[in-house]
Amino acid sequence: MPQKLNLHIPNPARQLKIIKHHAGSEKIYTWSGQLLSGTPNSRRVNACFNGNPGYAGKVLLEPGDRFVESYFTDCWYNFFQIYAGQSNLIKCLYFNISRPAVFYDDRIEWEDLSLDLLVYPDGLKQLLDLDEFALLNIDEKTRQICWQTISDLANTDLTCLL
Repeated sequence: MPQKLNLHIPNPARQLKIIKHHAGSEKIYTWSGQLLSGTPNSRRVNACFNGNPGYAGKVLLEPGDRFVESYFTDCWYNFFQIYAGQSNLIKCLYFNISRPAVFYDDRIEWEDLSLDLLVYPDGLKQLLDLDEFALLNIDEKTRQICWQTISDLANTDLTCLL
C-alpha cells in the first residue's frame, strides 16, 4: 500500500486523482484535477465536471463546469466552488458531508456520507439527499457527527467562500 503523505506540502500545478467512495457501497467515482495549493491538512484542486448534465438542488451542472475542490484531513466535509464553464461566475458552493480525506502523493481519497449542503450565491442554503442518508448503514456516532457538521455549516456565514 502506498505511503500516506505525512507533513509534506505538495508542489502546486501537478495532476492528482480524486477517488470518491460511497459509504456502504462498492461504488467508486474517479476524476482528475490540478493541485492548486496544499497544507499538511488541506488540498485545493481545480477540476472540470465531465458527468452528464443534471441538477443539484436548483443548479444545473453541465459538462465543462469548473470545480475548485477543497479537501481536509481534519474536517468531516469537503466543498466544491462550482463555476459556470471556465468563467468566474459562481453557480454555488457544494458541501459534501464525508469522513476526513486521506492524502497520498498522487491522489486524494474520501468517503461520501450522502448528506450535502448547497449554498447559492445569494446565501440561501439547501440540504440535499436526506433520503439517501436515512438509508445509509453507518454507526450512530458517525451519524451524530454528520448532523453536527451540517448544523455547524448551516449556522455559519459561508458567503465569504462565494
